[in-house]
Amino acid sequence: DIDNYDFAAIGKAISVKFGFTKERYNPEDIAPVLPVDSCFAFNSTTKTISNYYDYQDNNSENEACPRSIIIPSTINGTAAEVIGTRAFSAKQLTKVVIPEGIKTIGIEAFKNNSITNLKQVLLMVHLTTIWLSLCRYQME
Repeated sequence: DIDNYDFAAIGKAISVKFGFTKERYNPEDIAPVLPVDSCFAFNSTTKTISNYYDYQDNNSENEACPRSIIIPSTINGTAAEVIGTRAFSAKQLTKVVIPEGIKTIGIEAFKNNSITNLKQVLLMVHLTTIWLSLCRYQME
């Protein structure tokens, strides 16, 4: 009878046998990686990242784009200087490293992600413009 199974004990036994722990798979512990250029919508004329896709080339049949990321300093050979308004909003990001060379971060650029504190957004930049609502509702 399925109602009599102790699923918590079964889960614990599996965790012990295979070395799984909740902490090991905490998304906050995943080191940021550099996504491929096809994970970004990028305007080479304005040097603006306008969107971060869920999948490469914005096609769900392709590989998923990572959620703990290092934003590239160049995309398709052009320097990235601007992170556009809501470009990374609601993308389930857990960590973000913003490279040197980014000069402007738009309004609500990182709103509604799993970034829980400013330590998870590593700024390696000298920004000329940053809107106060960068991560509205998250950075309290």
